[in-house]
Amino acid sequence: KVLSDSRQPYRDIAFTADGSRLATVSDDGTVAFHDTATWTITQRFDWDAGPLRCLAFSPDGSCGVCGTLDGKLILFD
Repeated sequence: KVLSDSRQPYRDIAFTADGSRLATVSDDGTVAFHDTATWTITQRFDWDAGPLRCLAFSPDGSCGVCGTLDGKLILFD
């Protein structure tokens, strides 16, 4: 589901391989995607997995992974 800006501190950030988007994760359990041309949030997702602590993209940018506070991994494309 897409949510509005939560104003939570970011725990980790990662740029896509082409640099066009920045993803952020926070304690509210959401990952947000920012357009780097405008720095606006274009999408925000909540997978109800609890606080998110880390984030990374594959080298080709086709998928990403988030890590939760309790050690779960969430893979997304």
